Amino acid sequence: MTGPVASTVYGEPRFTNDIDIVVGMTSDQAVRFVQAFRGDDWYVSLEAAVEAVRRRGMFNVIHVPSGLKADILVSRGTAHDSARFSRVRKILMPDGREDPFASPEDVILKKLKFFRDGGSSNHFRDIHSMIAGQGVETLDRCYLKTWAAELRVVAQLDQVKLRV
Repeated sequence: MTGPVASTVYGEPRFTNDIDIVVGMTSDQAVRFVQAFRGDDWYVSLEAAVEAVRRRGMFNVIHVPSGLKADILVSRGTAHDSARFSRVRKILMPDGREDPFASPEDVILKKLKFFRDGGSSNHFRDIHSMIAGQGVETLDRCYLKTWAAELRVVAQLDQVKLRV
């Protein structure tokens, strides 16, 4: 998981009504994925899922009774995506389950990109909350600096004042 749910795990809780999940998926896997969400409690479009795989985009899965939405983001297969997948961490959930989450550094980098691309200042708030919750000394600053340059978010990272 990534996005607001991941930043909440690493930082300050805040309400979000969606979950961002990055996947590597083929068209055949998309069909099987959609079939797993049959029934009146779920909405997911097979056409949207297959198109998202083709375009390396996004599709949604919605739990109708609760309104909870999962944004399924198909990996673009970039070098950063490969690095992100290699750094996934398992986090113990309150129910005893271990779920995969993007590393704090990768959540920060994505939030910096969203902010750069016109996103809300909530991204900076989430980053500062994560730093307060995790401690700046726990972050891999070399990784942040390297990927910030590659992703062209150095100016945004400088605004965070991590002293990388």
